[in-house]
Amino acid sequence: MNINFYVNKYKKDKDDNAPFEVTITANGTRSRFTLKHKVKYYVWNNKKQEFVFKDPTRLKNFKAINIITNQEEDIESKFKVSDIATYGQILKHLEVVKTKLYDSENKLLELGYSVDAPTIKAMFFGKIKGKQHSFTVYCKEFLEIKKKRVGKGITNDTYKRYETALNHFKNFIRKKHSRDDIQLREINLSMIEAFFSYLLDDVPMKNNSAVGNIKKLNSVLLRAQYDKIIETNPMYDFHTHIDETEFVYLTKEEVSTIYRKKIEIERLKKVRDCFVFSCFTALSFIDQKKLDKKKDIQKDASGNLYILKDRQKTGVPATIPLLPIAIEILEKYNYRMPVPSNQNYNAYLKEIQDICNIKKNLHTHLCRHTCATLLLNYGVPMQTISQVLGHSSVKETEKTYAKFLPSTIIEDVNSVAGKMEL
Repeated sequence: MNINFYVNKYKKDKDDNAPFEVTITANGTRSRFTLKHKVKYYVWNNKKQEFVFKDPTRLKNFKAINIITNQEEDIESKFKVSDIATYGQILKHLEVVKTKLYDSENKLLELGYSVDAPTIKAMFFGKIKGKQHSFTVYCKEFLEIKKKRVGKGITNDTYKRYETALNHFKNFIRKKHSRDDIQLREINLSMIEAFFSYLLDDVPMKNNSAVGNIKKLNSVLLRAQYDKIIETNPMYDFHTHIDETEFVYLTKEEVSTIYRKKIEIERLKKVRDCFVFSCFTALSFIDQKKLDKKKDIQKDASGNLYILKDRQKTGVPATIPLLPIAIEILEKYNYRMPVPSNQNYNAYLKEIQDICNIKKNLHTHLCRHTCATLLLNYGVPMQTISQVLGHSSVKETEKTYAKFLPSTIIEDVNSVAGKMEL
């Protein structure tokens, strides 16, 4: 840390008195504040960090540049010998300020803070009382607790979302406030609003993703409130909304077009089969890639094959009966699906999309939407679909997939047409 004292001559009053300013530089950051002491702007050498004289004789023929006229002036007549004693007291005070600033830096290091100039200034003015007020330290403790709960109430994917959201907030503090750390009590409504804008504009991300990150930060603030570190949660006055998302899916006819299309290129044929297999099993890319015949494929008492597998993303078990087409594809590859890398998978799907003249954008996650929607529209109960998808609750399934194809709606309404005749 570097500490410098400056007399800001541009803030001088009519009597040529100007205030002392303290500038702190630490870890690439800078902060400043003004002291109550004022001196003649020409008696302090900012570069040498000392008064220009130590006794009255030094004033003989001493000249200073008048910042208004830009002309040299003899200042001996303007100076009082009695001022030297006052300047001596000011010099002692500057040493006290410097000592307190170094003490503040040491206290921050002891408390585990990331030391930067604004945080040193906050400690100097008594705004930081203890380590429990540090956002960085508190978040570290928060994440350690969450990590211990992985597999015991939360999934690793959820833990990673907390980690990502809190890192976004740290980056926001660093970029917008030039600080490596902040105390929890400093977080207010204005800062949360600015953080939300940062997520939307600087990261950038879509509204729903930004809302998800805000909710993760809210969890930290709620815990801090319960721990009585902050009196109120500033998030209470911050309001967001979730944009309605329309999930794209393929119809049975579109899936059939892809499956029946004659494709000569071997790599595209394999990806096509993997894609259709997922449309009938709702397996995600990673779950299909890690599908193991011995561990994951079971047979019931009646000889029906089904997949019983914990989802890689959530750890929630999925029970997936294997339909004839899915079995046909599995047998074709001796129960080892030829899944390429995710990047190649999606790239090859673009080629298949063009070959089959499919207007919708094909990608690996489209399979889950397709499987769930088709099952729903063929009368499979929502509870069963939830088990196939490996969702933790039926509400999650209903929220995403409670939709019907137009043909299903027309068929259902027409089924009561005779009963509604007048």
